[in-house]
Amino acid sequence: WLKAISTVSSSQPAAGPGSCFSPHSTCADMPFGVATLVAPVASARGRLAPAQAPNGGANRAGQVALTGRQTPAEYARSLKSQSLRDRRTGVRGLHHGSSEREAAPRRWPLRAFAALCTAAAGARARGRRSRLRSAATATIDESPAALKGPLGKLFAPIAFRQWTNWATELGAGVTTAVVALPLAMAFGVTSGAGALAGLYGAIFSGFFAALFGGTPAQVTGPTGPMAVVMALVVAKYPDPSVVFTVVAMAGLMQIVMGMLKLGGAIRLVPRTVLSGFMTGIGGIICSLQMPVMLGHSGGGQVINALKVLPFALASPNLYSLAIGIFTLFMLYKFPARFTFNIPRPLLALVAASTASAVLGLSVPSLGAIPQGLPALTLPPANPTLLAALLPTALTLAVLGAVDSLLTSLVADSMTSSFHDSDRELVGQGIGNTVAGVFGGHAGAGATMRTVVNVRTGGRTPISGATHSVVLFAAVLGLGSLARFVPLSCLAAILIKSGLDVVDWPLLKKVGALPRPEVAILAVTFLMTVFVDLIIAVVAGWSLAILVFFYKASQLQLGTKGVQVFDSANASAAPEPIKEVLAAADAGTTSVVQLKGQVAFGAAVGLLRQLVPEVVGKKTVVVDLSEVVMMDASAILCLEELLEKVAEADGKAYVCGAQKDMDGFELLESLDLARSASNGSTEDKLTAGLLSA
Repeated sequence: WLKAISTVSSSQPAAGPGSCFSPHSTCADMPFGVATLVAPVASARGRLAPAQAPNGGANRAGQVALTGRQTPAEYARSLKSQSLRDRRTGVRGLHHGSSEREAAPRRWPLRAFAALCTAAAGARARGRRSRLRSAATATIDESPAALKGPLGKLFAPIAFRQWTNWATELGAGVTTAVVALPLAMAFGVTSGAGALAGLYGAIFSGFFAALFGGTPAQVTGPTGPMAVVMALVVAKYPDPSVVFTVVAMAGLMQIVMGMLKLGGAIRLVPRTVLSGFMTGIGGIICSLQMPVMLGHSGGGQVINALKVLPFALASPNLYSLAIGIFTLFMLYKFPARFTFNIPRPLLALVAASTASAVLGLSVPSLGAIPQGLPALTLPPANPTLLAALLPTALTLAVLGAVDSLLTSLVADSMTSSFHDSDRELVGQGIGNTVAGVFGGHAGAGATMRTVVNVRTGGRTPISGATHSVVLFAAVLGLGSLARFVPLSCLAAILIKSGLDVVDWPLLKKVGALPRPEVAILAVTFLMTVFVDLIIAVVAGWSLAILVFFYKASQLQLGTKGVQVFDSANASAAPEPIKEVLAAADAGTTSVVQLKGQVAFGAAVGLLRQLVPEVVGKKTVVVDLSEVVMMDASAILCLEELLEKVAEADGKAYVCGAQKDMDGFELLESLDLARSASNGSTEDKLTAGLLSA
């Protein structure tokens, strides 16, 4: 439009009545929107000359002319104050010509204003691009104005670095809530706490973890691993108040874990341990839900479910089995073009529930969900019982922390950001504490819901909090419809969730993994399924540590960790060691060169390797110039070596220790130099060392 104005203005120096491109058109003839756009730029660049009608007033009916003292901005404000009818009259006059305008003196041509409009539009476009570029790196101070001030302190500093806009965040929250609704109900049912507890868990843990957590795009709610532990808690403590007290205690423990900066510990867990653990969780979920999909009870534990499964296969409820198969078809094979962007779990849930209600199928169903606000669940006033609940609460807290931080890593990879592990633990703890107080299921970072949230544009806590608000509204309005939901439909949804939890990418590479790593994965998997979740993680972690230290000790005992030089292999020695061996008598001197990290895993092995080689020599030199770390065990073994050399009437020298070496202070405090002939471990390795 601006280019057209400029072109016509330049090609038509004079126009007759009725032409809107007359060279006599001025800023006073422009609509208010264009004048408002032009005014700031024109005022700043000084290109708009003030113009005044002969009478110093209006040029024509319905317009206010620029006076000699009026700035363009003042003109825009005065034009805005006119009535809509007057402005319409002015615009019609602009298009149809006016005798008053013909009588007015010549002022700025419209071509100049077209150039100003182009400059103003370019400035606004550049400003918008600048704001979009800075959105990815914005801090909390650059978040929306409504979230500044005291409320902004609730959010992590990274919460709004990828802020898009309110509409996108709210839309992502609504979409995620649609996906979370059937999953929250399903996990609540499979744990034995109930569908309402699952929904309350998604509402309260999701809302407060979003506000106080350290992963802005993460969505929290009941998950498969948390449902497995909750099932054990429900089976052990039938009293609901005790069950939800365990949830609240687990939340408090997660807060303490975050305050103690334990969030980074997840990075110390080997991948094979995590893979075996998550695969075991998937196996537990699938084994518990297979009998339910056949119309029978899962038994609450893997052993019981495996005992029930043959009987369930022999006498299945055909209606339940048909609904389960239909649900799996909807989840895996239903064409995407027919979903209309509605999540498949929700489509399957609605379709199965409608068929069950309309056809009157005799299948186990969920039952109606009580409507209304949640009631407070007070903990039992029994100190002995609370003390007995601590191990169970710790299991739930540790599992929730691992599950949440793994999901945080997924969110980081999708959003190209980095989460705050410690703050995330605090947020998860607050969410679970509030959920336990109001009778909610324990929650953790939910991978599938987080992926949906990110893919639909969610980047900040606004989307996660919106997801909880939408679920709360659904509980208040749709609770009575839950009685039509078949349990076999929820079981099929959970089976898919269990299969999604399995670490298929790593399992496909098992044949290429070393045998010790495969053993770690297998031990963790079997103990997760058949023994205990926390014991499985501890066992896999311990086995991985043993494997690591064994490999490290073997590396330290090789040529990359220790070398012994004497007159026989002096030609392969570094230059300083050659000088020492050349200055000594042949066959009487050995130089032991240690490298890298010398820890307790290799200490005893080094002693067994060095004693036969160096004890009996007249002179033994231990070179520490390439050692970066020595622990207490290695230093004590080195001291024992020096004593054995002295007992064999030999002299031992220790040299080359650096002050920045990890363990140097311990080396000095144990007074290792006293056992050395040179009296100082900082001496440099030279030929003069022996003569001195």
